[in-house]
Amino acid sequence: MKDYIVVFMFKGLCFHERTRVYGVNDRRQAIQIVKDHYGSGNIKILSAKILKE
Repeated sequence: MKDYIVVFMFKGLCFHERTRVYGVNDRRQAIQIVKDHYGSGNIKILSAKILKE
């Protein structure tokens, strides 16, 4: 299981946010968790980097 830092922007706003996602199998799953939480139409993913393995 891996931990990821996902950086995203809310659409229409000029700042970015970052959140930590714990215990996922891959990058795609981490991004999907963030999209499900904040709403996939409301955010734009900027990056998702592994924190630890």
